[in-house]
Amino acid sequence: MASPHVAGAGAPYLENHPAAKPPEVTHVLVNNSTKGIVGDAGPDSKNRLLFTNTSDTQVQVPDLVGDSLQCPTM
Repeated sequence: MASPHVAGAGAPYLENHPAAKPPEVTHVLVNNSTKGIVGDAGPDSKNRLLFTNTSDTQVQVPDLVGDSLQCPTM
């Protein structure tokens, strides 16, 4: 059930950045998530908590090459 929540979290960012491509939105969501606070996440968990206030986020987005973007490991 996480997928609908993550998609919904990207919507405010897209509202303010309508030309953003999916890799950019991914980059913003991953880099604004909180790492290491999910309790009992399990050994294979990325252990990231979604932060949803990305509408006014000012982040440095790397240059895109085509539609690809190297994001940090989630």
